[in-house]
Amino acid sequence: MGSTSFRSRSDAPNVTKVVPISKAECVTSAGSAVSHVSFSSKREVRESSGKTRWERLYSEVYEDGKGEHPSLPGMVGEPAPASRVSVVPVANTYAKMSIVVPPGTEHGTEMATAASRLLQCLDIRKKYAGYSAEQHMEPSVTQHVSHNRSRQDLMTMMADIDGDSFIKNSCGHTLTWDPLMSKLPPADPSLTIHFEDGIFVARSNLKLVGGDRAVISVDEFCRDYVQVLQTMRDRSCISFCVPRLRELDLSFEFHMNRNAVLENEQASASGGRDWFSVRKVDTHIHHSAAFSQKHLMSFIRRKMRDEMDTLVLKDGDRVLTLREVFSCAGLTEETVTADRLCCMASMGACGQHDTFGRFDRFNNKYNPFGDKRLRDIFLKTDNFIEGRYMAELTKELMTKHEADTYVFAEWRISIYGRDRGEWARLARWFRKHEIKSRNIRWLIQVPRLYSLFRKMGVVRSFGHLLSNVFEPLFEDVQNPSSDMFYMLQQLVGFDSVDDESQDSHLTLKVYPPPDEWTSEANPPYSYWMFHMYANIRSLNAARRHRGMHTFTYRPHCGEAGNVSHLVSGFMLADSICHGVKLIQTPVLQYLFYLAQVGLAVSPLSNDILFVPLAESPFGNFFRAGLNVSLSTDDPLIIHMTEEPLVEEYVVAARTFRLSLGDLCEIARNSVRQSNFESSFKEFWIGNCNDAARSNVSNTRLQFRADCLAREFEVLREAKAEL
Repeated sequence: MGSTSFRSRSDAPNVTKVVPISKAECVTSAGSAVSHVSFSSKREVRESSGKTRWERLYSEVYEDGKGEHPSLPGMVGEPAPASRVSVVPVANTYAKMSIVVPPGTEHGTEMATAASRLLQCLDIRKKYAGYSAEQHMEPSVTQHVSHNRSRQDLMTMMADIDGDSFIKNSCGHTLTWDPLMSKLPPADPSLTIHFEDGIFVARSNLKLVGGDRAVISVDEFCRDYVQVLQTMRDRSCISFCVPRLRELDLSFEFHMNRNAVLENEQASASGGRDWFSVRKVDTHIHHSAAFSQKHLMSFIRRKMRDEMDTLVLKDGDRVLTLREVFSCAGLTEETVTADRLCCMASMGACGQHDTFGRFDRFNNKYNPFGDKRLRDIFLKTDNFIEGRYMAELTKELMTKHEADTYVFAEWRISIYGRDRGEWARLARWFRKHEIKSRNIRWLIQVPRLYSLFRKMGVVRSFGHLLSNVFEPLFEDVQNPSSDMFYMLQQLVGFDSVDDESQDSHLTLKVYPPPDEWTSEANPPYSYWMFHMYANIRSLNAARRHRGMHTFTYRPHCGEAGNVSHLVSGFMLADSICHGVKLIQTPVLQYLFYLAQVGLAVSPLSNDILFVPLAESPFGNFFRAGLNVSLSTDDPLIIHMTEEPLVEEYVVAARTFRLSLGDLCEIARNSVRQSNFESSFKEFWIGNCNDAARSNVSNTRLQFRADCLAREFEVLREAKAEL
């Protein structure tokens, strides 16, 4: 494809790749007796087989070696098979805690069975999310151009993104970014599209594109879902996972007690970055609320001064001017204040203004000055003025992002499934207003609003809604259009959003196929999740067949509601938004850790809706080694400053007592979780890890990798007793 990895300059500082340090001692299992705890500083050695102990262990757990296993904490981009993991000894050893058990100690049948069930759950995830990771393709939007340049010093090597669309690396290469870099593919008349049991499939000359693996049946999903759900509830699995998670937390505490000084010295010696100058990606933010209150108020005041006579809204047979709309709302330029804007969520307010636990009140905060007409005028892309105001706001915010070299974002924008024309209108908005930025990538969020649309009569069935969402995408694979191509080159994934606290059933067995779901009731969470995933998987197979890039699935999951939602998230999602309910299910929390599933957590958003900041599990997740990043969710509604992502980091640092090194690790996680092109990722954090770029010491990542290796070793040894 169009992205090419940066090459390291021969005289550049040696960048070491993080690999687990092998242990001579046995690692304790859940519930086993501990003989003693010691610290060691051993270096990795290769066995007679030619593999390191880590490579052998990982190959045994994931025998097929096809790259479907969970990614390592030290790896960039998509997971790689164990055979391709580069192993380079770290430059420094570190004080390490080793737990030694008495000889002959056994885990017991119960723990062995639990370990086997946990490994089976990881295999189930491999079937779904692992397949997606293995087959992932990036858009052709980056290109390297070589320049004859003189030798550059370290600071030049670490040069920031320069100009509007390119970055330079140590060899003088320029990485250009342009959503129209690739040519529009021609039509493929041999490709046909079919809608079967709620899932679109593509066939080429009557053969299923992607083979049998392109489509997962609902019956197969139900069987796997029930197995993971039963594992989540199994008492022996809970007894296994609780002490493992506790030991991970304690290991981090021991590690920081003994190695904090070493980590700080390594970070200082790297000489490249500090926390302010490492790249951070806002991995979960909604486009319509990406603006600060100050920015939105300033924009509205400008329009009051300059465009009061502009026709902006159709009201029945009349077309209203901006002046008439503001007059009806009782607004003047002087009354446009934060209090009147009424977008800030109320925390701890009395009565009708309190948003805690009230998702409906939270959603009303999207209406400036409490007026839905103003939301339609200023914060919609599909309106009487064809989204011109929203485009202007968007491009102003993009300019701010580009001025800040170190903050990037992945914005969510909605496709509702009300009609088939939504995609064409959104694509036209992108192309007409030239919406693009090297700092921004986009995800499509599909709100789970079937019940509302069915009551309104705009859809006949749930299958009709799915058809409105996915059929235009399959048709574009068959016969691409220029507007859709321009937009889709910037689109990296899909999201599924809405209030999780609504009632939701656990299984799909008693439910009809989507075309027969004509009830006004909303389908349960797992039903939504599966049919979104299945259509994305099939769409990716069709796009891969045409040489087009593929999409990830990164839904909202585990924010509220039943913890069973996280079963669907674990099985199907590449990463999830929120995930705070994991604290209530140690088995799934441990599985998310083992698979290194990304969590884009928004503590300030959770604080005003479902989880008070003091009770946020973010600190627990981070210490245990889960793949967590910080995100803003809805800056317009939640944040007080012009730098909402920095605000999240600062509040998290104070609340969870995080060091600057911890913040840099979280920032590095955000790059790993994001779907920016791999060339960008490698430049931002290096190949595996470059402390001069990420400001994360190799010792920290070595520790994380060692912990993960230890847990897999515990599972393998316990399972071997069966």
